[in-house]
Amino acid sequence: MQIGQTRLDTHAPSFMHPAGGPAGSQAALGWELTAAAVATVIIISVILIVALAKRRRPAEIDESGHGSARWKIKSGVNWIYTGLAITVVVLIVTFGLTVASINASTHAPNTPPITLNITAHQWWWEADISDSVPSHSFTTANEIHVPVGVPILVRVQSPDVIHSFWIPELGGKIDVVPGQINESWIRADRAGVYRGQCAEYCGLQHAHMAFTVVAEPPAEYEAWAAAQREEASTPDSNTTAAAGEAVFTRSCGGCHAVRGSGALGRIGPDLTHVAGRLTIAAGLIDNSPTALAKWIQNPQAMKPGVYMPTVGLAQTEVDEVVAYLETLH
Repeated sequence: MQIGQTRLDTHAPSFMHPAGGPAGSQAALGWELTAAAVATVIIISVILIVALAKRRRPAEIDESGHGSARWKIKSGVNWIYTGLAITVVVLIVTFGLTVASINASTHAPNTPPITLNITAHQWWWEADISDSVPSHSFTTANEIHVPVGVPILVRVQSPDVIHSFWIPELGGKIDVVPGQINESWIRADRAGVYRGQCAEYCGLQHAHMAFTVVAEPPAEYEAWAAAQREEASTPDSNTTAAAGEAVFTRSCGGCHAVRGSGALGRIGPDLTHVAGRLTIAAGLIDNSPTALAKWIQNPQAMKPGVYMPTVGLAQTEVDEVVAYLETLH
């Protein structure tokens, strides 16, 4: 696959093909509203055709000669009542379906055991994941793993501009507003890799502000979460990776964090386990050594306007940093 093309492009997300709650209720509402709209058009069309094709009834003229006029008025009023009745029924049904869908979308069927605290940045996603045990909390970026069949509480916030958190196959859009925390929930009912996307224009690289959700069996999720809680391993001395750690800490550690090392930055994504992610640059490119090297050398060429600067490392230094980052599983 070419650099610049995310591997998730082969799987176009669609909210009409849900893979869990609350996306299922929202997709059902979409089909129900479509069915209601089609039924209304058909009914009105049939009534109109019948009215046009029906021969005019002979008027019963009374002595004053106004029978025909009275019949026309009565017939017209009846049609008005029929149209109002259809409108009221359609509105009541669609209102009820909408309320039911909103309720299902905002209230998980049981208390979510996992909380996903999302911070939307220009243009990447910070994810703090926690459960009932405080020591089990950890931070990652742009890739989220979830256990299949388990509801997840999602809390979103933003330090800069308005964003929108959206995983089409797992749940509806959640507005991400500065100074405000919004909540919803998701649940993946089948294993798979799902694409998430910012759905609110947030600046130049809005279209390239994506993230990955990997739904896997609970045992595999627990193994992933346990690995994420670990600090990064220290590379063996006198190796290319060890030299890369020194270069990374000196040149990149002010923006990025790698737990267990001297890199303590909080401006950019946490890279403690970056080698285990499917993509880099918020879903823009596949995570491969070649793509990683190109990204480090000139991020502006791949994602214009991104806040990551071109550090100006020599080619040997880039190779050393890539060797180091490839050890961070």
